Amino acid sequence: MGTWGPGIMQDDVAEDVQETYKEYRRDGSNKEELIRRIIDDYHDQLNDSDDSEVIWLTLALLLWKDGWLMQDIKEKALAIIDSGSNLSRWQSENASMARKREIALRDLEEKLRSPQREEKAPMKPPRKFVCEWKNGDVFAYKPKGDESGQHDLKSIIVLIYKFDDFVWDKYTTIPRVYLKVTNEFNIPNSVQEFNQLPYLRLRSVSCTSQAICKRP
Repeated sequence: MGTWGPGIMQDDVAEDVQETYKEYRRDGSNKEELIRRIIDDYHDQLNDSDDSEVIWLTLALLLWKDGWLMQDIKEKALAIIDSGSNLSRWQSENASMARKREIALRDLEEKLRSPQREEKAPMKPPRKFVCEWKNGDVFAYKPKGDESGQHDLKSIIVLIYKFDDFVWDKYTTIPRVYLKVTNEFNIPNSVQEFNQLPYLRLRSVSCTSQAICKRP
């Protein structure tokens, strides 16, 4: 089993479903659309007896938490619990953990049979952000403040050259940049002079091997 504990969410498939659920909630999906999208995404796994049980139990729990539990999802999850099929899989593979799994299943059953929680409203989708910098743009930045003095940066000027876009996620596109370093007495007047300037060395760069400018 791709599990690390007896809890409903302590499973690889359950974790995947939870991440998908959160993504569609952030997108602004209502409950009907969210359920349809998840069923479409996990169509193949829903034909697998083991994975399908995990998916229905996980989805039922997530919907219950948001006050979005639909009757058909509730019935599917309760049928799995009542049949004992999910618990029997644990009993055959890890008898000692099966007792804890039984407690988790009964706790879920109690939640699903309880009165529906107050329904949460769909989320407002995040505003998309696309940096307006164009490829080939160059910006000059002079470090300021106490930090510049502590690190001997008062005399330098950082030249930020935007050469490409980086899609951070579906909502955010940020510039990929090279950083060149010079000083106020050596401002380049041509592309050749700019190219001859040394690169600013970074101790570490996340995500890619190139420097990535953060969102302003």
